[in-house]
Amino acid sequence: MPTKSLGRLARDSNRKELQAGTGISTQDATTVPITSPYTYLGVGNITTINIPTNAAEFIIKPSTDLRISELNTMARSYTVSAGATHAFSVAGMNLIYIDAVAAGGVLNFYFLTV
Repeated sequence: MPTKSLGRLARDSNRKELQAGTGISTQDATTVPITSPYTYLGVGNITTINIPTNAAEFIIKPSTDLRISELNTMARSYTVSAGATHAFSVAGMNLIYIDAVAAGGVLNFYFLTV
């Protein structure tokens, strides 16, 4: 697993690290990146999202119910309801997987980066 480069947090006036991201990225870390907004297909069409090395959170808002998992088999998953915004902590991860619950849709997303 590649090492995450999270040692560049912004500092306050007392030179203490702020526990917040310093930027965003609306694409994943592949050679041909998945970009936001991303159109996903119906159930059974699992998409692999490659997490950028400087990402701390993955914030998503799907147009239809969407499953997200750390497993490429989707054997365990969390369902994000259509239209809901949800943030996932991804600092210790390299890959995440998404799949529609039923109908395909559009995923608006961004990575909170440091």
